[in-house]
Amino acid sequence: MRVRAIGIMTLAQSAARFTGAFLLLRIVERFAVSATGAALVFTSVGALFVAGSLPYLFTVEESGPASPAPALMPHRSSVRGLLGNRSFLSFLATEVEYLALGSVIAFYANYATEYCGVGPAAASGLFAMLSSLGGMAANAAFGWADLGSLRVKLVLTKSLALAGILLMAFHSVRWVFLLVSVLLGISRGTRSVVYAPAVKRLAGTDDATPYFAVAPIILLPLSLGLPLASGAFLDATARLGAWSYRIAFLAMALFAGVGLYFSTRIQAGAGRPPTGES
Repeated sequence: MRVRAIGIMTLAQSAARFTGAFLLLRIVERFAVSATGAALVFTSVGALFVAGSLPYLFTVEESGPASPAPALMPHRSSVRGLLGNRSFLSFLATEVEYLALGSVIAFYANYATEYCGVGPAAASGLFAMLSSLGGMAANAAFGWADLGSLRVKLVLTKSLALAGILLMAFHSVRWVFLLVSVLLGISRGTRSVVYAPAVKRLAGTDDATPYFAVAPIILLPLSLGLPLASGAFLDATARLGAWSYRIAFLAMALFAGVGLYFSTRIQAGAGRPPTGES
């Protein structure tokens, strides 16, 4: 039920991103990269942030079981127990692919416009639209419909994303960028619906807050380092032209492969509640 609920929520978010990408495409087509166009984009995004926060005024949380009592052991002991949870750490290692995709997404539009003849409007709007469509498909299939086990979901979608990165590195034409946008969206959309329920399940405790808090800290070297390293590499090897991007994408494909490998090691049924639990 958690996966389905998150799937419905993220499906709505993906639909909003798709609409926003369409508007962005039209704005860039009309105003190019001008101060007026940029101002319209930022103003529109700010207005949507405000509009999106308003429903919290009308949201009423259902009463549920009392919050679990605070852990008796010190936080350091809690963290030691967390770091000893091999199933959780194995799942956390699958996040390496998610972080690698973030670096690819940060730079592949520049690569498309600078070296592959893709227009700025398509790179800024169409890529985002197709990525949102991929995310919506993943939200519907793996969230709302909850098809497949956690391992099946992750292995399938991470494999598709990895294949897309490799294809883009070796065959950089317009249709490949469009396909890669969809595949990246599918992988990231799947992650958005399975991450929280999987962490909760693998934590094996009523209160999984330490797991959600520590996970980003453990991954910080990669979440911070991969984009910085990619950008620094592209700056340092600009003389190589398109090959600088291809090498960077191949490096990210290697990290994505690491995440895929750990996805294959997730135990069958992980992330699913036992019978009768919602």
